[in-house]
Amino acid sequence: MDFDLGDVVAPDRAILTMAGDGRSEAQVGVPVVLATDFEVGETAQAHYRGEVIEVEVVNVISRVNAASQTMTLVVALPPDITAIEGERVVLLAEQVVEQRGVWVPLGALVSDLNGLFAVQIAAETVGDQLQIARAPVIVHYSDGIRAFVSGAIRNGDRIVTEGTNRVSPGQTVTLASVEAGG
Repeated sequence: MDFDLGDVVAPDRAILTMAGDGRSEAQVGVPVVLATDFEVGETAQAHYRGEVIEVEVVNVISRVNAASQTMTLVVALPPDITAIEGERVVLLAEQVVEQRGVWVPLGALVSDLNGLFAVQIAAETVGDQLQIARAPVIVHYSDGIRAFVSGAIRNGDRIVTEGTNRVSPGQTVTLASVEAGG
């Protein structure tokens, strides 16, 4: 930006950039149901640059973003952290939701009709054979590694979690191994 006194500039042209010298702040989009639980001055934890840090809630902006359906929390980072604009800060918050479903690795999700998702299950058929079937699911939550889903799956279904591109509905398969755990 290089302007002289009296220059004429377009209305959308930035002529001034403000920089603060106080604590770095982050704006975090938070679901409405969680955002209303935070109060100004309260401390919370956040992930920043691979570490868990303590942040202070500076403002809860009482406006819902139409696209993301979230409210913005403005949090102040610790004084010893100088953040760079655009860096990612993830607020850590706990929410208990009673919902029937199952956690599956993201790789278990396959595209279904109309932009929805499904999982492939190895269903028992006549003679103890296993046949791949597609089960439509609703993704309720994802943490980037796994997804919490519900839908046309039942307790005991064997969900294909890897190699979903190597099998297709109707194909007969053999169970290689069973992994227990969650």
